[in-house]
Amino acid sequence: MRKSFLLLLGVLFLSLQLLAQRTITGKVTDDKGLPLINISVTVKGTTAGTITNNEGVYSLTVPANGKILVFSGVDMATQEVSLTSSSTVSVTLRMQEKSMDEVVVTAYGSNIRRSSFTGSAAQVSGKQFENRPISNALNALVGAAPGIQTTAPSGAPGSSPGIIVRGFGSFSLSSGPLYVVDGAIYDGGFSNINPDDIETITVLKDASTTALFGSKGANGVIMITTRKAKKGRQNLQFKVQTGFSNPAIERYSTTNANE
Repeated sequence: MRKSFLLLLGVLFLSLQLLAQRTITGKVTDDKGLPLINISVTVKGTTAGTITNNEGVYSLTVPANGKILVFSGVDMATQEVSLTSSSTVSVTLRMQEKSMDEVVVTAYGSNIRRSSFTGSAAQVSGKQFENRPISNALNALVGAAPGIQTTAPSGAPGSSPGIIVRGFGSFSLSSGPLYVVDGAIYDGGFSNINPDDIETITVLKDASTTALFGSKGANGVIMITTRKAKKGRQNLQFKVQTGFSNPAIERYSTTNANE
């Protein structure tokens, strides 16, 4: 009789524990309403957790002591949601904003924090000029990077404007800086780089930041980091520019061959 009573009591406690748990479902989207995959959904203070599927949907069994759901993902701002009596919790995550000067690209593509960087460098993010009507990458630096001087093209076919970072160091040799694209030295013209492909532009000015490049970096170094594919849902962007021009002076009437 006693064993039966203890068995019944154990089954009762187990049933109460199971009833205390509940299943929470929902969908995680971005600020444009698109589903986010592989977003981590955990119960704060417990080991319970799951991730969203290809449609951004998740299903999670929450224990009795679970009060808050934590949503986190790569490049997404972490969000906490308090649980209520509802069994459906859907959230919208936003991209995590990072300060432009938080990380500086230095020699050979190494990244260090701005707080521990002691050299002289100017960094321009691609977001600063993505909405500007610029025809080449050189125009992206105009007014955005301090201490940069630009020179007009010579007028010869195929010539492009020049950049002066550390002043004129020679009467006969070139005063142009060294260009490094994704860690590799670039011998082409700066204007030939598509500005839509640029993620960041870092201008290294003083000797401490250009020392690893030797004499090639005597006139300064411009580090260019191009855009790369990111994990997540595919995104298509396009940009269209239109324009028109009218002559300031009307054209004169001319005679034809018969006249």
